[in-house]
Amino acid sequence: MAYLSLFGSSADVDTSSVDIQYSDGLRVTARLNVARNRLSLVFAGRFGVANFTDLRTNVPCSITGGHIVLGPNPVPSTGRIVFQLPGLSQPVDAPAAIPASLGGLAFVSSTRLVDDCSRAVVAGEFGSLMAANHSSWQRTACHFDEPSGTVTFRPDTTDPESIGYILRDRFRKSAVGTSPRVEVSQRLVLRGVSFSDTSVRVDIRAHKDVDAVFVHPDMLDVRDLNRGTENGFLYQFGLVGGIIRADLTWNSGWSAVEHRYTKDTVGPAQIVALALRDGHGHPIVLQADAFPLCVRAGEQLAPPAANPAHPGWSRTNQAVVIGRRSASSFAVDLHSLDPIELYGRDRSPPPLTSGAICNPPVLGERRTGAGAAGGAGGAARIQPQRRAASADERCARGTTAALHAGS
Repeated sequence: MAYLSLFGSSADVDTSSVDIQYSDGLRVTARLNVARNRLSLVFAGRFGVANFTDLRTNVPCSITGGHIVLGPNPVPSTGRIVFQLPGLSQPVDAPAAIPASLGGLAFVSSTRLVDDCSRAVVAGEFGSLMAANHSSWQRTACHFDEPSGTVTFRPDTTDPESIGYILRDRFRKSAVGTSPRVEVSQRLVLRGVSFSDTSVRVDIRAHKDVDAVFVHPDMLDVRDLNRGTENGFLYQFGLVGGIIRADLTWNSGWSAVEHRYTKDTVGPAQIVALALRDGHGHPIVLQADAFPLCVRAGEQLAPPAANPAHPGWSRTNQAVVIGRRSASSFAVDLHSLDPIELYGRDRSPPPLTSGAICNPPVLGERRTGAGAAGGAGGAARIQPQRRAASADERCARGTTAALHAGS
């Protein structure tokens, strides 16, 4: 016998048929052929928003260490999956079966499913997000996860980084109603749209070329913005190691309830406070399960028209910031970063007799967080090396952080 993991559940499978039963009623009948190099699977019943009707496929496989490993290439199937979504009943006939890290197997539809859900995150007050390249979304991979009963839809494309969103922070002219003259854009990637019994959510991640999302930009100097070439603003925070999640609700159409930056499956959400340092000058990281996000509308403060020295720019700007529109608070852990670990090489001073100079830090040398801490955005995750702050320290430093963030 060999061990099969499928949709988050497991069973021992041999050349005789074995039934795997799932909580929503889905039954999968699995059987190895005599040569033990192909796996026959028959799906029937309901799994979350998906209803399988006699869906059959035969997948090439191998057995490694007693585990069944599915082949790397798509294989055809017969039968049907019907997705029962709010306002939509979408049948998918004979979807291709593909290997997937989430549950071992996924099915691909040749249609663009749940595109309306993915676009709902850009509506309402979160209008700083704009859909990007959704027209190139032609195929959808459907993933299934038993522990949560979740069905996740993802674009199936050779370039997964191309379909997502543009996050734009706008720096406007002072006159109300005039179009922005300066916009700072960041590319984000649609990770997936997930349906469970209790929620519908859209997950968005940073583009792999940056591995960080920068939020809360503030104007530092409006004098040089008229040329659009100067860096007259500062991003207060960099988001690393997590995802932006939008919870959706249905009322004759999809709308987003809340946007938040939340932890990924591998660890907590982390925010690098780009403008702050600890007492030793080391970068500071804020860590929590989730951080709420909202859009700051900005205020239009027109200068006197008769003053030619005034560039005519607003003193605040439209931007994505950490927080909610209503007054609220949330707890975070505050960490300092170990510079030895951050810079990725030994910076111990050499012997005085050598005449050498101590190596300076090289930000972005390793992808361990130095890029994001330095504002260049080259980090996938930052590992704090020092102890978490005490409650009193968090309170004191949190007050300082709030003052800086609100400046």
